[in-house]
Amino acid sequence: MHKFILGFLFVLCSCGEYEVLELERESQRYADSLFRAHRDSLTTHFDSLCDVNYPTYYDIGVDSFTVVQLEKIKRLIEK
Repeated sequence: MHKFILGFLFVLCSCGEYEVLELERESQRYADSLFRAHRDSLTTHFDSLCDVNYPTYYDIGVDSFTVVQLEKIKRLIEK
């Protein structure tokens, strides 16, 4: 009897999942249509952000790479 009640409760709880999935699909479609409608301005905006931030991100990447390589060299020297 307890298994039946648990099964019934599980079925009742899972019914709302389809509504949530449909809302997510609608939200995804809406976001996609907004992106398509504003793609040109978004591309220009994000390209300008990349141009501004590229030197900083490049320097961080090079510094990180340098640190890793120096650690490898130190380990090789210690062997």
